[in-house]
Amino acid sequence: MDENQSEEWTYSRFYPLHAATQLGDVGTVEALILKHKLSANETDYDYLTPLHIASFAGHLSCARLLIQFGAHINARSIDGGTPLCGASASGNFECVQLLITNGAQVNPVHSLSTPLHEAAFAGTYIITTALSLSLTLTHSLSPSP
Repeated sequence: MDENQSEEWTYSRFYPLHAATQLGDVGTVEALILKHKLSANETDYDYLTPLHIASFAGHLSCARLLIQFGAHINARSIDGGTPLCGASASGNFECVQLLITNGAQVNPVHSLSTPLHEAAFAGTYIITTALSLSLTLTHSLSPSP
């Protein structure tokens, strides 16, 4: 390593599946999973899964494909964030809908902030409204103790 080069620049932040997902490259994501047998639930050093990346970046096609290949909808990153938290924080309404439709917990337990908090902080009114409605429906459909 060159003495002027910092060690942090010698390591990649993302693994191949994470990088392909970040780019929204559905074909490469599919090839990495099918041909190279990578797991849709592979994590990086922050415990981010490709679904976290796709959800935050708004790559709906990648997110849909990862879910088809068994990505964990409620996977937790090192700070407790879920893919739904990322989609909410970045204002990706279609990803929010996809995740909720596929069973994402709208109010995950033991998280520093919920997807609703993330949407509110980001100022995404439509997502805040959708999450509030989903949360209301979840609680109204739950049996009373």
